[in-house]
Amino acid sequence: MILKLLFLIPLLVIGIICSWTDVRQGKIRNKWVGLGFAWVLILYVSLIVYNYFFIHQLDNIGYIKDMLINGFVALVLGYILWNFKFLAAGDAKLFALYAFLIPPEFYAKSYYLYFPSFVLLINIFIPLLFFLTIKAFGFAVREFLGKLGKISFGNISKRENLKKVRKITLGILRMYVFFSLTFIVLQTAIRGMSEAFGGFLQGGTATYLFVFLFFIYRGFFRLVSGNKLLSFGITFVGIGCAVYLILTGQIPFLLNVVKLALIFMTMIGIIYRLLDYYIERKEVRKVDPQEIEEGMFLSTKSLDEEIKKKIGGFGKSGLSQEQVGLIRDFLKDKPAKELNIYKTFALAPFIFLGALITILANSSIISLGISAFQALF
Repeated sequence: MILKLLFLIPLLVIGIICSWTDVRQGKIRNKWVGLGFAWVLILYVSLIVYNYFFIHQLDNIGYIKDMLINGFVALVLGYILWNFKFLAAGDAKLFALYAFLIPPEFYAKSYYLYFPSFVLLINIFIPLLFFLTIKAFGFAVREFLGKLGKISFGNISKRENLKKVRKITLGILRMYVFFSLTFIVLQTAIRGMSEAFGGFLQGGTATYLFVFLFFIYRGFFRLVSGNKLLSFGITFVGIGCAVYLILTGQIPFLLNVVKLALIFMTMIGIIYRLLDYYIERKEVRKVDPQEIEEGMFLSTKSLDEEIKKKIGGFGKSGLSQEQVGLIRDFLKDKPAKELNIYKTFALAPFIFLGALITILANSSIISLGISAFQALF
């Protein structure tokens, strides 16, 4: 109990402080995160020295080694999420700090080998996703009801509109076929690895796959659409896997994968559309071009194509000083032009909430949901 408190009390203190500063000031102070990592370093070194030199419990060294592996995997994953702009730098560091401070026994009911803090990641993003999706859905419904009386149904049957509907439908169908082939490749590969390595992925396969696909969905299809060789390769391998499953009598597995692909693609597509619609209308504020500053995140929908080409892509930390200068110079003779800047979002409370859920439930929200569903039905 004392050992657990040495990990959990700093987590609770830093979690409360960082959540407060993120909500009130829009910042996670590096001094608090740094203090947390300093405590982690002192605590881990003390435990290794105590177990090795004083009580000679080498089994405990193995336990600490597993904690260190988990923490370093969280650091790497946090860097990847920051690099792909899913997390701000402060949020990524806070996630890694919590991974170091939550002992493995708090993942007991949903334990993932080498990286038990995958449960923490799930418990952060599922409540966040649920919260944002509910907000976005409510906003979309209000917008739809407000515009319902203004919608004209007289032009729906026009030929040009029917062509647009057909084009969109064919596009969705092609995307689903490609997504299904990708899904078949991933499911087949994961099942093969699970069997080869003693089944360590069994029970968590669907969870891993859903979270993985949710994060890579948009970037993956953007990458594939611009690379014909990659697209052809995935299609070829996917068809090969499907033929193999049919020839080896694994048609039920294949049909199940195709069904899951439809469910996942529909869910992910709806969630992304809702979030995009909500963010572009509610989570932006208009600013004068001369008021933009370094570090702001600019909505590209408020920019002309010419200026987009000039400034290029945005970095992980928002607008650079050079980009700010280019935008100001380009728009200085257009005083009526306004730009949309994304509002900052306090993620620290959700990271802290995910840590609390993990500590109290010893499991992921997804596992708890599946258990509750099985108990009811």
